[in-house]
Amino acid sequence: MLAKGERYVIANTPAGKRLVIIPSPEEDAAINAAIASDPDAVELTDEEFKGLRPVSETSPDIIEWSRAVQARPPASLAPRRGSTRCDTRREAAFRSFRPGDIA
Repeated sequence: MLAKGERYVIANTPAGKRLVIIPSPEEDAAINAAIASDPDAVELTDEEFKGLRPVSETSPDIIEWSRAVQARPPASLAPRRGSTRCDTRREAAFRSFRPGDIA
């Protein structure tokens, strides 16, 4: 629960609304000190930051791959509801058996 007077924002994200608590100046200073003490956390210079390009420009194949991974399966492979869930090929195989077929 938020304390009275605590700073926060409601952020609209693709996953829905999220509550983002904004750190106090003291907490922000502690976070920045921890970042500065970490040798693996390197801040970009202004020139480096200006030189950044979107992944869609530099590696469009990665974008295509990620969209393919997130895509829905074809309708012929989509699971159907039942007492067990399986794709339509397996369901057809199960339905092709008659009770006396399995010894």
